[in-house]
Amino acid sequence: VGIGSCLSLVPSMTSAITWFDKHRAFAVGVVSAGTGVGGLVFTPLTSIWLRSLGYPDALRITGAISAFLLCASGLVLHWSPEMQARLRADRKQLSWVQALYKIPMPAMTTAKAAKFITHALGAGFQSAAYYTPGIFFASFAKTIGYSAADGANLTAAANACNAIGKIGIGIVADRVGRLNSFAAVSLVTAA
Repeated sequence: VGIGSCLSLVPSMTSAITWFDKHRAFAVGVVSAGTGVGGLVFTPLTSIWLRSLGYPDALRITGAISAFLLCASGLVLHWSPEMQARLRADRKQLSWVQALYKIPMPAMTTAKAAKFITHALGAGFQSAAYYTPGIFFASFAKTIGYSAADGANLTAAANACNAIGKIGIGIVADRVGRLNSFAAVSLVTAA
């Protein structure tokens, strides 16, 4: 799940930001709000499918829908014209064989920079702290006496709040700065 999420989330986020400059944080908020909307829609549906069809068929249905949505979104996912031009120029220096498997990567000096490493570690720890409770939210709700349907509804509500919050933080980040809003949200989350 982690690898699959990364392979679908990162391209959508990185290609979307190339289209925006002035309201980039808002655009990222809207794009990332899709995870909350997906959780809002899929959680109750999956709960219904689990009860009516059983685990294997519910898994097949969610997998088929996810595969279709990922393929459809992949067809419409494009870099901005400026980024496409830069990538084409980089590929012209490669043979056709290298161009088939060459993935654009940041410069090694960037990847070794202390700021990059610190940000990557912080993002990893923040994501682990942020996503792990959501995975077990419905199970925890059942252990404290709620039904499976109540746990699914609580998870759906949390995802709805997540979607709204991501868009809201994007609006704030465009006004006060992305790092300032990231630091403030991280502090509030930690508290």
